[in-house]
Amino acid sequence: MFNTPSKTNSSFKLMEFILGAESYCIDLLSVQEVVSVKDKIVPIPLSPEYVAGLINLRGNVFKIIDLRKKMGITPSHQEEVIIIFSIEGKMIGALVDSVRSILTVNTEQVQQISDLSLSRVSCKGAVKLKNSLSIWVDVVDFIKEDSAPTRHLDLGKIA
Repeated sequence: MFNTPSKTNSSFKLMEFILGAESYCIDLLSVQEVVSVKDKIVPIPLSPEYVAGLINLRGNVFKIIDLRKKMGITPSHQEEVIIIFSIEGKMIGALVDSVRSILTVNTEQVQQISDLSLSRVSCKGAVKLKNSLSIWVDVVDFIKEDSAPTRHLDLGKIA
């Protein structure tokens, strides 16, 4: 059900990021890198609203998913960053409001959430921090469907 580390008091690393006004975290090992949005994201015609577009990062062109729109969260209008993942050998980026910190978390700090059956987001649990709570999500699983290659656009069908 939830893929939390073993029940022993081991520690692991998570990356905490912000979407809107809330804190979320992901497995640090799933992150390839984090980059600021310096280059222009080029929109993809006729794509879903949550697909921000394509970006060329050091010669690699790949899709950027606006994680806020995909999760139905209003942006906080901070400086945006892109968290880059490699999923089955393909790069994909997730646009978020900001990356807050790298957390070292003990298994005691993670509480499994049993009733998320209505959520489309795969949740691994809630991480209890000093003065707050962060939802631990499996972003890779959530955006995996979006890492498929972009279909070729048939310009003859655009009127």
